[in-house]
Amino acid sequence: MTAPGSGLSEDEGLPSRDTVLASLLAIVLERASALAVAASGDGVVMLRLEGADAACARDLERALVGNVDAVRHLLDSLEGQRLPRLWTQGDVHGAVFLPLPDLVVALFERTDADVVGSWRAFDALAARLEAPE
Repeated sequence: MTAPGSGLSEDEGLPSRDTVLASLLAIVLERASALAVAASGDGVVMLRLEGADAACARDLERALVGNVDAVRHLLDSLEGQRLPRLWTQGDVHGAVFLPLPDLVVALFERTDADVVGSWRAFDALAARLEAPE
């Protein structure tokens, strides 16, 4: 349930799912990300955004959020982990976020940044997803 006009969920002052998804869209457009996927806690993909470089990220996407079982496995593997969690394949870096307890977001970008630099950039994005303006 969403508090009218606030963009916040009535549960613990968390942002609404729609607010998080709108923030994800803004991030993808700003950064020209290759690919972004948002899935519910039960593994159903709710939103998939492709950029011009989407093909470069498809292998990582399939491994992490390619189907219901992959999403469920990913969620199980994230328990107790520091987030965002980063995966790399060549020059493609993918980060997984949990902006809401029942929403997992995966964002994939082609980059020449090292892993530490990429993690710092994704960590800053996590704050935007968890507390959208």
